[in-house]
Amino acid sequence: MMDTQSESLLAVTNNLQDLLHASQSSRNDQAQSSECLQTANSLLDDLRTLMTTHTQILEGVKESTEVNSRLLRRKRNTPPVSIHGQVAGIHTKLDQLSSLVTNIELAFRCLPADAFIPIQTSNNLSYCRKISSSCKLEYAYDRSTQIAAQTEGSPAPATQRLDNFHAREGTTQSFSVPVRSNDAPDTIPVDAAYLETVEHNGRQYQRYAVENGIYFAPVDEDEAERLSDMHRIFEAMFDNRLIFPPVLRPRRILDCGYGCGSWAIDVAEQYPNCEVIGIDMYPYPIPNVFPRNLDLQVDDLNSPSTFPTNHFDMVHSRMMSGGIHANRWAGYMQDILRVLQPRGWCQMVEVYFNAQSDNGTLTKNHALHVWSQRYLESTQPYKDPQAPLRLQNRMTEAGFVEVESRLIILPLCGWSNDARDKAVGDANRLNTQRLLSSLAQYPFSTMLGMSNTDIALLVAQARAEADNPAFMAYFPVYLCIGRKPDGYRVPRDGKNKPRRNPSVLNVA
Repeated sequence: MMDTQSESLLAVTNNLQDLLHASQSSRNDQAQSSECLQTANSLLDDLRTLMTTHTQILEGVKESTEVNSRLLRRKRNTPPVSIHGQVAGIHTKLDQLSSLVTNIELAFRCLPADAFIPIQTSNNLSYCRKISSSCKLEYAYDRSTQIAAQTEGSPAPATQRLDNFHAREGTTQSFSVPVRSNDAPDTIPVDAAYLETVEHNGRQYQRYAVENGIYFAPVDEDEAERLSDMHRIFEAMFDNRLIFPPVLRPRRILDCGYGCGSWAIDVAEQYPNCEVIGIDMYPYPIPNVFPRNLDLQVDDLNSPSTFPTNHFDMVHSRMMSGGIHANRWAGYMQDILRVLQPRGWCQMVEVYFNAQSDNGTLTKNHALHVWSQRYLESTQPYKDPQAPLRLQNRMTEAGFVEVESRLIILPLCGWSNDARDKAVGDANRLNTQRLLSSLAQYPFSTMLGMSNTDIALLVAQARAEADNPAFMAYFPVYLCIGRKPDGYRVPRDGKNKPRRNPSVLNVA
């Protein structure tokens, strides 16, 4: 059986190698419009199936070897037989094939718009699909973003992945995401309202978000870069741990408010066999190469979730206090509980943007304290300024069990004597300088009526104090986890009592 599978693997691999080589050098104008993706996807599926079969055979070989070795050791007159060399060889082949699959997929994503790819199959030369000339795409690249703009006046393609493309301003492009319905698996174009932006004091904001009091931070490239930096700061705070609950071999993970996609991308890479779905209200620019098992969708999490019940092994929610309505939190927690599998876990992380200092130097008259109070005031009545402090109670009230919470400090600069905290503070210094402006511009002017001059003066003074090690200033960060109990049903009073179990949330 191994020989037969090896021959099949070799045949498929040769076809894929021809495909990869031809994708870089061939052009032809006589191809049919649908064969490329069908042929390529078929070959890739065949390769994955064969790799799975090889893996199963490998496990059987290893098990047989262990049994054989135990039996021979019992006789004591014959040395144990080992085929570890063969096993290692199979492991190497699987690694090579996995690398080949990745290279092929990357090659497809980098194809120019007028490329044809010939594939040799059964001695007949067939040609792969050409991107329709009536839907030409022009590409613009920066450090982490792929942007595609459809040529003005050309018809939109039938389906485009939202996680691949971000519409350039002034162009017409059709995005597709799953329908928010349990009955219809098809896709529909994203409502244009989610894509419209407005300019305020030189920054770009999502029109839908600010007009509906949902989100008051910018959605431009500068903010996307800051959110990416913030993810790396969280990594440093959490010792590179993405998931704290004991989630083993997850099949589906939901990321609520994926932002620039950093956490979702890292988790998808860490669990390649897991389907990772991200939901956000705005389609931020994302890296041009991302995991195949990642699906980013656009939706407003203030609306009731339409995902199936008992669907996800884990739900991740981070930095959502600035996007969830004050009166939506109870329903938001119930939605998360419902879509989780029994014994599934929820992990929530929120920053309390109320600057603190434990040495008594930061008083109510300092600009950093004034900035904090005005920020919390400016988000009301739309947001709950105390939401980060209430995560544990809200999870318990929703019905989660084994609920645990940790308070971690986020230094605003490198003032700490602890080497780890100092490194986090040094990394967070620039992020702090940027967020003091980006989070304040819109709500301070529109909600509090502050002039641009007053905002700029307050931000400048707050930045100076945040950057002064003598204040030892920090933002509190709340990390909370909870598990969905077995056989959970929403009680009439909406509350469940948590069961006390040994801690699984260990944060330095």
